[in-house]
Amino acid sequence: MPLRHWRLGRCPIEALPFRPLRWWLVTGPPEIAWLIPVREAIIWDRELPGMMVSHTVADFDKWLEGYDAADELRESAGIIGHAANRSLDDPSRVLIYHQAESFDALKSFLADPALQAAMKDAGVTSEPEATFHIGGWAEMY
Repeated sequence: MPLRHWRLGRCPIEALPFRPLRWWLVTGPPEIAWLIPVREAIIWDRELPGMMVSHTVADFDKWLEGYDAADELRESAGIIGHAANRSLDDPSRVLIYHQAESFDALKSFLADPALQAAMKDAGVTSEPEATFHIGGWAEMY
């Protein structure tokens, strides 16, 4: 599709071929993290609820083994897409992205005692910081 100049004042937002940035929702400066992707199985063909979780680990290789071993736990919780990344700035920090059909499934997974036990066994050393998003829409661009 050729680039076009769109004037938001003359075109309904629904007619735009992209989603305009909703700058009025921004509450602070962006947080930028340089990451090394280590696992990626994201659903890209449609929008899905997503959860980004960040925490620190004692030993990254041990944690990655635990993460890989938790495939069945993720699947049984309704996690259908996921990615794992390691911070370049702090090699003990990981950022994980999970997708599910609903936000309730993501929140239930995060609160699952089996997940908490798996995280402890894998060497997670901090409380997880989670944010929720809609993602998986790359084909819309």
